[in-house]
Amino acid sequence: YSNETSANAQTISAASEEMSSSISEISGQMTKTSKIVEQAAKMAEESGENVASLSSMVQRVSEVVVMI
Repeated sequence: YSNETSANAQTISAASEEMSSSISEISGQMTKTSKIVEQAAKMAEESGENVASLSSMVQRVSEVVVMI
């Protein structure tokens, strides 16, 4: 039983180390994903601002065209 218990303990230890490594990797990937999502949100906001600015410019050009 002693050899079997020792082998089981080693198996559990190895599995625990592997699980810990996997958790660290997942955590790192989540951090990267979070940064990418943050950048995408910022870009979407900037795009919205650009569209609003272009819309305003189009309206002004239309007003000038009407005057002419």
